[in-house]
Amino acid sequence: MRRRSIVGIGILAAGVIMVALSTYNLYTLLFVANMTKQNDIPIYTKLVLTPILLGVILMVDGSVISGLSIPFPAVLYAVGNAFWIYASIQVRDLLSIPILKVQTYHDGALFFIASGAFLLAGAISNHILEARYK
Repeated sequence: MRRRSIVGIGILAAGVIMVALSTYNLYTLLFVANMTKQNDIPIYTKLVLTPILLGVILMVDGSVISGLSIPFPAVLYAVGNAFWIYASIQVRDLLSIPILKVQTYHDGALFFIASGAFLLAGAISNHILEARYK
């Protein structure tokens, strides 16, 4: 097995663990501790939202690292990652206050959509270039 594949699988596993931990925290806060008030939102932000957003991007990165065969799509993945991280920080900061007006989250949603578009473009270009040069 190549070193890049092992690193990619390790990062993917770390992402899966973060998502699992976030899901466990959601279950614990919602059903065990019965924390359902508006002033509990910052706790959910810290223990649920942040780990799940980082876990998802780690799972994407791990998949990309282990399966990337051509360097060009890495640029698209890097831009997508930057947008994802920026949007995650923006939404986390807004929920830490907490601000509940939907319009406030518009920019964060646009950055998540842009991130998805860049990550998808990277995956498509990797597949097309890989098929063309094999």
